[in-house]
Amino acid sequence: IPISCISARVHSSYNIKADGNGDYSCLVIPVKDPDSPLIYALVLRGKRIPQFFTDYDEKILARIAPYVISSLCSAETVEKNHRSLEESMRQQKRLRSLLEIAESLSGQLRMDVLIPNIMARACELVHADRCSLFMVNETRDKLYTSFQGGLANAIEVPLNAGIVGFTATTGEILNIKDAYEDPRFNRGMDLKTGYRTLTLLCVPIFDDKQEIRGVTEMINKFDGVFTEEDEKLIQIFNVFCGISIENAHLYKASIDLSMQLRSFLDISNSLSQQQTMKKMMEEII
Repeated sequence: IPISCISARVHSSYNIKADGNGDYSCLVIPVKDPDSPLIYALVLRGKRIPQFFTDYDEKILARIAPYVISSLCSAETVEKNHRSLEESMRQQKRLRSLLEIAESLSGQLRMDVLIPNIMARACELVHADRCSLFMVNETRDKLYTSFQGGLANAIEVPLNAGIVGFTATTGEILNIKDAYEDPRFNRGMDLKTGYRTLTLLCVPIFDDKQEIRGVTEMINKFDGVFTEEDEKLIQIFNVFCGISIENAHLYKASIDLSMQLRSFLDISNSLSQQQTMKKMMEEII
């Protein structure tokens, strides 16, 4: 209901936290938004001449109130549309970056170049300070780092050890907002290096047989905590990552096989030539 009083303090609804010191005249009228269940309160304080609000003031305020609310709602709609547009442009930019990364990774077959490139791009994608790439070994009992940003030496841990091990054995994504609050987190590395781990995002890498080949570990997001969008981006990124790593392994295997075949060919050529038995055995060995 409309409220008009010479001093806000004298009204039974007066609250010092909501209404201030109350040493002023006050006029309050309710206005319902026709397009929503919201009810607004328009408040005028401190009439000057005279020092109190009249019935005429109330009528004027009641007349202009719908226009005030309509303007506010329109401004809010414009603001929401602007925020939606900005968010859409931001997502498009990240997806474009993801496609550029995929194109870049697909053309690289050397593991020593591929791995650092993968992890540098992953950090850029989710604004992480550091990252590591853990791979599952051939016997599937240990994890070892193919890349360990910020650390001088590679790390090798049991397959089920720590937060990375949990992701490697379960295939679950772990998004941890405070590493020291998680009992699976091993503080030993922080104690050795003096680096403080705050936020963590661990995402598994699957091969074409849906077996876990490794885990990407993103550490300390610059602008807060890792989001669900970050999780989805790294999931997509890891698909490209898994394909690129597999391609690099196949390329290395083909190079090794080619070198072996060349060795067999050289031996075959040596055997076909006339030479002493001693010389032949030396070349074979």
